[in-house]
Amino acid sequence: MTDPVEPTPALRGRPPKDATAPRGREQVCNATIAAATELFAERGIAAVSVREVAARAGVNPALVHRYVGGKKALVRAVVEDLLDRMRRELDTFASNVIPVLPRSPEQHLATYQRIAAHIVVEGGDIREYQDDFPVIRHIIQEIQRRTGVDARTARLRGAQIFALDLAVRLFEPMLVWASGLEPDDTDDLHRRVRQLLVSIGDQP
Repeated sequence: MTDPVEPTPALRGRPPKDATAPRGREQVCNATIAAATELFAERGIAAVSVREVAARAGVNPALVHRYVGGKKALVRAVVEDLLDRMRRELDTFASNVIPVLPRSPEQHLATYQRIAAHIVVEGGDIREYQDDFPVIRHIIQEIQRRTGVDARTARLRGAQIFALDLAVRLFEPMLVWASGLEPDDTDDLHRRVRQLLVSIGDQP
């Protein structure tokens, strides 16, 4: 006959903290912004709660409110973080009418475009979250530098380039299906669009 098993004593007080969880303002903010960026890009702004962001970041929702703020402040922090990343990346490559960037920067631009589109489609005003548009500004400056056109013409072409790039990035699956292309044709589609964007920017 085996000895009876002693019951495990009940734990008192708070449960032990996860040693890997973000700690302090900087770690909490970084983890929160990273998690919010992923969720906003995946599902949009309205469909994501601060509590969901906190859960993915592995932090207490109260810390998100303390260090970042509410939903609107969180969206602003995500947009500012992406803009900062794109500004740094725009300084690291040779001048082009359109940003021909390595994979990582292109991902930042695509993520920014997706989140900005969600803000607009959901009825928000993008001007509440940013007052600088570094990629469009870069495109306009390069058009003027390379072609010598006036500022208004450069702005019109810059808006046209960004709009086409935005549409292809966001609606690629629909464009491929609607036009009867095959999934293997996407690389060629992007190459042809890239050539078109360059030709728009380089018009005299």
